[in-house]
Parts: sequence; structure tokens; C-alpha cells
Amino acid sequence: RFLVEARYASQFEGILDINKAVRKTLEYFFTCLAVPDDSCWVNLNPDEPSDVLDGRLGDSDMTRVLLKADLRLKEDVSQLINPAFSKEGKEFWRRLYQKAGELNVKGIHSLTKLWILPDKAEVRHAEDMFSVGESSLKVELAPAYIYQDSIGRDRKQEELEDYAASLISELMLPILNKRINEDYAYADLREVYNALILARWYKQ
Repeated sequence: RFLVEARYASQFEGILDINKAVRKTLEYFFTCLAVPDDSCWVNLNPDEPSDVLDGRLGDSDMTRVLLKADLRLKEDVSQLINPAFSKEGKEFWRRLYQKAGELNVKGIHSLTKLWILPDKAEVRHAEDMFSVGESSLKVELAPAYIYQDSIGRDRKQEELEDYAASLISELMLPILNKRINEDYAYADLREVYNALILARWYKQ
């Protein structure tokens, strides 16, 4: 038996058809059961077009949710880092240009990779029942030069890129982490994550 706990929609959430929502959740759960654990990932990096997703993940609704969440993350970051739309973006560029001046670096070519990764995952088990307790996701970043050939790179430029990454961690990540764990735009992703937690626990 698959038990679902319903709740009232909040002010900014759409009202769901419970039967359709349950069928969708079951589809995520059975997809996670069928797919190997190491293939539940997507990557919309334009520099890696051959590594968008593991072929074993297939053309499922779960795949669409993961791709949509990755795209939404990139859109959210673009908006946050834009000084025309965000006070965090203004502060980011102010401090980054100040640091570039201190290092006497002429051009700013900072680039980071951002990932949505599992954070907390608690399964509650009692007799013949199990359910997801506490679960959360997190956004992590890595400076792009880590993935590039570092031979001959300017140390000042690397220091500036490290500083840009630290600014993103300070200014952007708290907002992004709140969004992926609370905002309605990422609700489908959280649903997939909970299905993945249950499926892995069940397989193990």
C-alpha cells in the first residue's frame, strides 16, 4: 500500500488533482526503483553536450523534472547575479571589481559550476511501514578552472576566481538553498527526491 498525506495548498501554490498527483509520485518511485542509483543525474552545461544525462535514465517524466530544475537553477542564479535586478548582484559586482583593482587584474572572467545535490535524507521505519522523515537539498559550487588545464594560468586570475566563488557562497547560496527547499517552483524536484530516498531505502 502507498499512503499519501494531503495538505491544503498555500497562497502561491496551484491546487492539485490528488489522483493525478499520486500517480505521478508512484511513477517517480518506480522509476527510481528501476534505474541504477548512479544514473539519477542531469547536467545542462553547454560545454558538455554529450553528458546531459545518463542514457539509462530514459525519457521519463522524472527526467523532465530534473532537467527543468537544473534550468531553473541557472535562471535563478542569472537573476541573482544581475545588478539590475538584485541587491546581492550589486554587492557581488561591487566587491569583485574592488578585488580586481587590488590585484590589478584587467578582465574579469569568473565562471562557476552550480549543482543541486542531496543534503539530509531521513527514513522512518516502524514495523511494516516506512516513510520519508526529514529531507533537504543543497546547492554547491566549484570554480570552473578546476575543470580546465591550469598550466600557465595567472595566479592573480585564479585568486580572483576563488574570491568570486566565495562571494557566491556568501551572497547567493543561502537564497538558492532556501528556494530549492521551499519554493513552489522546485516542488516537483523535492517530490522526485523523496521518491528517490524511499526507492533507495527499499532496494537496500
